[in-house]
This record gives sequence, C-alpha cells and structure tokens, in this order.
Amino acid sequence: SILLNNQLRFFIYVYNFTLLLCYNTYNIFLEVKIMNMDELLHVATYAGKIMLESGGETHRAEDIILRICNVYGAEEAESFVTTTGIMVSICKKGKTYSLIRRVSRRTIDLHKIDEVNALSRKIQDSPLNLNVLYEELKLIDTVSERYSNLTTILISALGAFCFVVLSKGTFRDAIAAFFVGFLIKGYGLKFPSTSTNQFFANSISAGLDYPGVGPEHSYLYDIKRAKYVAVTDDEAVDGFQYL
Repeated sequence: SILLNNQLRFFIYVYNFTLLLCYNTYNIFLEVKIMNMDELLHVATYAGKIMLESGGETHRAEDIILRICNVYGAEEAESFVTTTGIMVSICKKGKTYSLIRRVSRRTIDLHKIDEVNALSRKIQDSPLNLNVLYEELKLIDTVSERYSNLTTILISALGAFCFVVLSKGTFRDAIAAFFVGFLIKGYGLKFPSTSTNQFFANSISAGLDYPGVGPEHSYLYDIKRAKYVAVTDDEAVDGFQYL
C-alpha cells in the first residue's frame, strides 16, 4: 500500500511536471511567433520607407511591403502608403499586427530603389533570416552612391539658372536664381534634420515668384499681357473676398 501510494505520488508529480513543461514550451513558442510577426512588420515597413524616401512611387512601396510580408508567412497583409506616411497591417492565426510610420524626408536616389527591388526579388527565391534582411536594408539605407555635396549643390544652382532662362527671365534674374538655388541646396545638405528647411525653401521661392519680381510675371508685363499695380493689405483681402 505504501509502495502504491509512493508510485501514485511520483506519477502525479511527473504528470504535473510534464503539463507545466508543455504549457511553458507552448507559451515560449507563441511568444516567438508573436515576436516574429512584430519583427516582420517592422522590417517590411522599413523597406517601404526606404523606397518612399528615395523617390519611389507609393504603389511601389506598397508592393515591396506586401511582397516581404507574404514571403515570411503573413496570412493577410495590407499596406496603405501616402507621400508622408506608411500604414501596414498583417494577420496571422487570428491575430492582427499594425504599424504606422511617418515619412518626413524625400529625395531622389534611384540606386537605393534598385537595391531594394533586387533584394525583394532575391528573398522570393531564397528567403533570408529576418535579422539578416534587416541588416541588408540598413546597409542600403546608410550607404549611398550619390554625387558629392559640392556637385549636388552646383547642379541644383544650375537647374535654377536654366529654369529662369527657359521662363524668359533676364540674365540678372538667372544669376540671382543661381545663387539662391546654391544657398538653399547648401543649407539643406548642411542641416538635413532641421524642420525649418522646407519652410525656408518655400518662403524663398514664394518671394522670388512675387508679382513683378518672378521671371514669368516680368515677361508677361514686358509683352503687355499683364498689368501690376500696388495695393494695400486691406485691398488685397477685399479682392480675394470679391473673387
């Protein structure tokens, strides 16, 4: 009787221990799955962010995000990309994971777009570990084969110069535009993280395009197709309301 009781206790102990082990193993497995889905969400969104920041179209960024999500086992995936933000949602085993990323920087870098596209095609044939994929994307994002800052500034200034010439502006207007373009681009490259950069550029552009100053308005005035007169602030507001 005592032997049977000891055996029964031992059996109950082993049974409880096995249940506890299975429960903990299941929780760890579930936690890893959740972590993988969360990691997938961040990696896919990061790829779309690189694409959008490099000048890619919104539908291309959406396609990259969905392609990565599908390769790594998301049962359902949806992405909505605008010029200033990315929204991604994926589903797995009845659970939904969502992420929103703001995009505040835009430029043109066709090399990065090509690299991200090539990487997305590569993982379709031979999927990489998510950590490896993230490191590949990070390398693409940080390493750039763009022109030097001086070349970029000079090209921007030359572009402003040519725009004024094409708009029938005078040579003096074109020279002024060259230096303004030089300063704006130089400022943007020197202080890329400042939030006032776009405001600064837009303010300068608006000032140059003010009636009677911009090359288009000067040309219209010279050929007698437009007439410009000075008005007060109150008169300008009255005219706006009248229209």
